[in-house]
Amino acid sequence: MSKKLYHIPFFNVNSFIKENREIIQNSINNKIYYNYIKPFAKSYYYLEIQKFIKMLKIESDLQFAIKTTNYFNSEYFLNEVFKNLNLAKFDLKNITTNEFMYLFLYILNKYNKNLSDNFLDKLFLHYHVMLNKDLNNKLNHKEIVLSLIKLNNYTIKESFGEVDSQAFFKIFINEKLEIEEYGKSIKTLRKKSYKKLLDYF
Repeated sequence: MSKKLYHIPFFNVNSFIKENREIIQNSINNKIYYNYIKPFAKSYYYLEIQKFIKMLKIESDLQFAIKTTNYFNSEYFLNEVFKNLNLAKFDLKNITTNEFMYLFLYILNKYNKNLSDNFLDKLFLHYHVMLNKDLNNKLNHKEIVLSLIKLNNYTIKESFGEVDSQAFFKIFINEKLEIEEYGKSIKTLRKKSYKKLLDYF
């Protein structure tokens, strides 16, 4: 697994689990409630995958979009998330890991939508870039950064121009200088700066 993990908020999600453990377990134990919520939980997860695919604008390549969907819905991927969140503490009764993850993520979204959105966007982004290293050069890093900025309620400001015949490009997050690049072309510096900024999230 990549060391960056794009700062996936595992700690915050684990705090949510600790505070809502009874709600989560009761949702499994109550068979009538679980059977009712089961299809909606799975649908919610698929819609989150679709939202991510749209954010990266890869819908034009349907085969790649299907591959991405299948990976995020695979037993391997969901089991990785299950282990990273230490969810083995729950008694899954007769449901699979995949079914439990659909239910858990649905509950997370129901009780803390901001955390849920933040967690899934960064989780998907990390694994997607990790698995498609060649894709990193094709991504629209600015659009992804702006989506993450909006998600985290940050403010962003650009500053660019020329000094002594040299172009510069700066990015401020919450009025703090985070990126400062110098070179020949502002267009090239902007692309480089947003690609670099993505590592901060």
